[in-house]
Amino acid sequence: MPKLGRLCAAALFASASLMTAHAQGVASSFDTDADGWFVSDYQGNGSAAANWIGGVIQTNDLFGETAFHAPTKFTGDWSSLYGSTLSFDLTEVGRDGAADDYYTAHIASGSSVMYWYGGAPQTDFTTFVAQLSATDTRWRLGGSGFSPTSGVAPTAAEFQSILGNITRLQINAEFITGADNTRLDNVILGAVPEPQTYLMLGLGLGVLVVAAKKRARGR
Repeated sequence: MPKLGRLCAAALFASASLMTAHAQGVASSFDTDADGWFVSDYQGNGSAAANWIGGVIQTNDLFGETAFHAPTKFTGDWSSLYGSTLSFDLTEVGRDGAADDYYTAHIASGSSVMYWYGGAPQTDFTTFVAQLSATDTRWRLGGSGFSPTSGVAPTAAEFQSILGNITRLQINAEFITGADNTRLDNVILGAVPEPQTYLMLGLGLGVLVVAAKKRARGR
């Protein structure tokens, strides 16, 4: 293969490798719609529309314990994300005295449920970041979902097994007794590149191609 071809091939391989490393994961930014999210109870039963309001989704009390329910793009084999993060922005109109004992999010694989007790949101948007790892001690396997002591700490093997077949991902929308008004934004499971990442990769590829052409002309 000529030198120009080899250099271009190397540049393409490097860019593809970088994009693969950064692109694993899935996200919902709610910029234009609810992106397939809906509302159910905390056990995943029932289905009601999540309201899309200017770049976020919102729900009131629609079930006994209402939760935002992720669409199917968040399900399946995400075992490669072990060690990365689940992050999201959440706000609630108020909080109960024991609200920090309520689960904030959960990931399920069939009947196996891991609850993440990251605390209750504030009345302004609060950013939550859960490590997808057994080293994050806020995860509990099983239990009620409304008391951290009701579950047990998952092992790394148990955590990876659940990530390997996610059947349900939900974010809690109930933190007060009374009328809830909960909003959710910017849900990211794993690492998803920002647009500027793709731009930088493209620019890098362009620079390599230009350099290769100059070398070819200089022979």
